[in-house]
Amino acid sequence: MYTPMPGLVGAGDEITFLRYDELPLAEIVPSPHQPRKQMDPLVLASLQESIQAVGVLQRPRVREIAGLYELVFGHQRVQACRLLGWDNLPVEVIRCSDLTARRMTLHENIKSTRLHPIEHAEAICKFIDATLSHDPGYDGLAGETSAARVHQALTLLTTVPQEPDEHATTRAFVKSKEELIRQILREMAGKEPKAFLTADVTLLQLPEEVLMTTLEKGLKKGHAKALGQLLAKEPAMYHDVVAHGVRGDEGEYTPLERAPVGAIRGLYATKKEFKDEPREQDAYNTYIPVGVPARPAEDPDAGGAMPWEDDDEPLSTGFSLPLASLKEAHDALIALSAGEWAAMIAESNANAGVDARRQWFAIRRMSAEVLEALGEG
Repeated sequence: MYTPMPGLVGAGDEITFLRYDELPLAEIVPSPHQPRKQMDPLVLASLQESIQAVGVLQRPRVREIAGLYELVFGHQRVQACRLLGWDNLPVEVIRCSDLTARRMTLHENIKSTRLHPIEHAEAICKFIDATLSHDPGYDGLAGETSAARVHQALTLLTTVPQEPDEHATTRAFVKSKEELIRQILREMAGKEPKAFLTADVTLLQLPEEVLMTTLEKGLKKGHAKALGQLLAKEPAMYHDVVAHGVRGDEGEYTPLERAPVGAIRGLYATKKEFKDEPREQDAYNTYIPVGVPARPAEDPDAGGAMPWEDDDEPLSTGFSLPLASLKEAHDALIALSAGEWAAMIAESNANAGVDARRQWFAIRRMSAEVLEALGEG
């Protein structure tokens, strides 16, 4: 009789060893809880080479179900043997409950195989869900999937309740399981609940077609999130990107697998609108070369000249940058990066560098109005 792994099975459950056996591959079926949606051809090829050289070093574990044998773990080894044309396979046969088999399958795959981040997050959610499911308080968690239920559980665990708290009973249940949940996440994800919720569980809330595209093409989490936004905002463009890749300025396509995340974001991102926020507005109006008024009035005493065109006068109390005209000020600004602009300001006035980047972004956002003032908009 096996001693269960800590935290793996509930009270009263056991994993009982029955026998070593050699079973027909035709009688071995996969676990419905196997988290891997796609097997890596390179991993399968490596396993085939190893099995041909030294045989099956670790027997897959199975349990008998209705005359067949359900895999608990060892799915890739079994598939490699199928590809090699084997008829029979050496296995280890055990007896355990459905819940224990479910959790063991998830645990072994999470700990011993390289899952895609989406598969990894989903497997951990399923493991937490299975761990909590034998408790009566579990019924208070809403959601049709394990990811949805874990999303609610971690949200309740990491947020401050409002008064009155409509989820008080469920929150109390989750709080009672807090240490167990933290232990699982630290062991399996190396994260605390808030970080796992933000970085991983929210990923599973994306549309299924986005998740499948990410898995099939071997994309990263950042790609998945960007594709989710693209599907929501530009559905037609999303399907074009999935089919052909990201189209560049010259009409060429970059395959999605090689496209930077920023290129996908650029397909739906809109320029940030200028907000009439006091600090930015002050920066815009105070520093003449950085934030010139959009529609400056002529000074009648200057014979039609603009007040900032006199190079002998400081352009503002913040710093003095001798540029001959609004046109030059604008051209000089847009030719510089934020860092270069900050350095130029710092050279003129050490105290002005703090807000340099804010000023730079303010004038860039207001660029259209500056050009309009220049008669070039």
